[in-house]
Amino acid sequence: MNSRCSQTTEDQVNLPQSVTESKCELRKEVKDIIKKFDSVFSKDKYDVGAFKVEPQGTVLNSDLPVSLTLYRSSPIEEQEIKSQLKKLLQAGLIK
Repeated sequence: MNSRCSQTTEDQVNLPQSVTESKCELRKEVKDIIKKFDSVFSKDKYDVGAFKVEPQGTVLNSDLPVSLTLYRSSPIEEQEIKSQLKKLLQAGLIK
């Protein structure tokens, strides 16, 4: 591959190396399109964007809470659960 086509920088998208020299122009077009519409791609797994949802309601037959046995978690699992919840709270995905 020529160096012009295979070079990437931090702001470029890395395409598979299976894209050959003959497809260099197509590769450039794809990168340009992705850059142009950069705002529609998430930056990380917690970047879900904004969306509007109609309020949902569920009609229940009873107001009694469901009683379930708690599952035990190891201290390592508890730590991971707390870490994940903290990240979701900070991202505003849960309240």
